[in-house]
Amino acid sequence: MTLEEILTAEDLQPIGNIHLARASRDVLTAAGLAGQEDVLAAVESGQSVHVGDALRLVRRIERRIDGQPFVAYLKWYAPASWHRRLAQRFRGRSASGALIELQRIRRLHEIGVSVPTALAFGQGLSFGRFNSFLLLSSMEHWPTLEEIAHSQRFREPLAVPSARRRLIAAVANLARRLHAAGIANPSLYSRHVVVESLDADPIRVGMIDLEDLELDVRITDRVRSADLGALALTLQPSAASLADRARFIRAYAEANRLDAPMRALLREIDRFYQQNKHRRRFRHYTA
Repeated sequence: MTLEEILTAEDLQPIGNIHLARASRDVLTAAGLAGQEDVLAAVESGQSVHVGDALRLVRRIERRIDGQPFVAYLKWYAPASWHRRLAQRFRGRSASGALIELQRIRRLHEIGVSVPTALAFGQGLSFGRFNSFLLLSSMEHWPTLEEIAHSQRFREPLAVPSARRRLIAAVANLARRLHAAGIANPSLYSRHVVVESLDADPIRVGMIDLEDLELDVRITDRVRSADLGALALTLQPSAASLADRARFIRAYAEANRLDAPMRALLREIDRFYQQNKHRRRFRHYTA
């Protein structure tokens, strides 16, 4: 899709030299986030969010509008390094960091995955080393899968077998839809999967932190095991038993019983776990 097609599909309309979500324009105006100068000022007033690299600057913006809390995340993106730009051109895709993330959001919306909504977008701007930004809605009211798996307050509802089965089916359905659409996510971590409510039937799940998503990927067995292995590794055996993992694979494959390819996938996921559990990016989960 072209930039104009993406902006139209996401209902982002030009206001001066940035684009605002039409449905959220009044809210953004009330929050003081409806112009380029407002966005620049919000960088200074927002709460810093650690992202682990020098290519993004993330601020949590909190306001009160008519007595109600309003929370959004402002992401500024630096130009990609020369070797990353070269790789983008090789793939036929050269764009700002904000546009690349907006493309991911659009694609996930197309396949029905709940993700943060783009409230504002701008590129070709200048803020230090950063040159594009996205203002995203917050999904903080949806707990993460990590919180549900390990928090005491979810222990009782998660112990209900029907709720546990619905949750496993929902997460498996999410992974299946990603792969069916040619989307790989090596950062399919439990902290990046969010859940609306354990009481719903079916349970709705979504995703946050989309920076590692790759679009239009050939989903090989290696890609599949890496994505699902990251999810298994970040959940830990204490939160996902062997029976849970087998149920997940059956739901992912839309099958009633484990056949030979599914058992092979389970072995690949376990191999990924053993090979990667001491890697730095998983240290938070395996410490």
